[in-house]
Amino acid sequence: MVNAQEWLDNNYPKENRKEIKNLDISNKDLEGGLDLTDFVNLEELKCSDNKLFDLELSKCNKLTRLMAYRNLFISIDFLTKLPNPEKLSFLDLGSCNFFPQKLDFLTVFTNLRKLYINGYDEGRTKQGIYNRFYGSLKPLKSLCNLEIIDFGNTDIDSGLEYLPDSLNSIRKIGEYKRENAKSWEIYRQLDPYFNEAKKQFEFARWRQNNPCYRLKEEIEELSNVIFPNQPYNFNQLKQEISRLKYQELALQVRKEKAEFEQLITNAKTKLAVDLKPILDLYRQTLAEESNSLKEGKLTAYQEILEGSLAKEELQTLLNKQTQLHQLERHLTSLQQNQEQTTQILHTPLKK
Repeated sequence: MVNAQEWLDNNYPKENRKEIKNLDISNKDLEGGLDLTDFVNLEELKCSDNKLFDLELSKCNKLTRLMAYRNLFISIDFLTKLPNPEKLSFLDLGSCNFFPQKLDFLTVFTNLRKLYINGYDEGRTKQGIYNRFYGSLKPLKSLCNLEIIDFGNTDIDSGLEYLPDSLNSIRKIGEYKRENAKSWEIYRQLDPYFNEAKKQFEFARWRQNNPCYRLKEEIEELSNVIFPNQPYNFNQLKQEISRLKYQELALQVRKEKAEFEQLITNAKTKLAVDLKPILDLYRQTLAEESNSLKEGKLTAYQEILEGSLAKEELQTLLNKQTQLHQLERHLTSLQQNQEQTTQILHTPLKK
């Protein structure tokens, strides 16, 4: 074992560190923490295949690439101290020892292109050394430049629908499968799209063949608009949308009814007293459900009324009544759906 800080101090004099842009200290059997605050112009750090458990990168303002796989990191604290996380484009933390945590810490790395947090090292895993990331891929939604990711052998179990449009591939470079690793639930969905030569799933092709894969995400976004800061509940969302639509249609029906009544009133002013009952019969017939007699009755009434009313006026009445009838049927259907959904929401589950 080699003390990491002592080795660094012996091999990289402090007065020279500010000139270094690329630092490769991989596979040096380094152990412990490593303070790199003097490397103020560092752009790329390779420190993989060591036994490091901490990095001090708080002064590395220009860092864009960090390859730190197969180390002993358990905490992501060193990443939270990066002064410019948005500059990082490549991050490899594969086969480390991170404690159980979700991926929310990655949201600040908005310009990441490659992200590897996998764990394919069988030997390390059997020693209990593996990344314990879990939960959803949803936190990666804002990483709009992400092109490839690898989370094999972690407990990430959902969230394909949240991955950004920029993502082309999901890597799988190892065959070893940790027992009960939940990431394989996702990888199995992608099996038909695995490119053996490239060792990666062609996610862009999967996305093209599954155009509705984002439907859940879009519905949840809608739910958050209607019920901000509340857990997603599809039945509750459906009921609220039906209620809002019912209110909208009820107002529209009242408006259409008022306009129809005004048309009837205007038409009656042009009719002789003995023809006004005919107009009322015409109106009643318009409201009837379609049947074999309806068309004949309408034709007969129209012929009587055409002496006093233009064909266009009668057609307007017909169109208005048809539109009103359709709206009323839609309103009734919405009301029935609301009642059914309410019943479901208030029906206790069977034990």
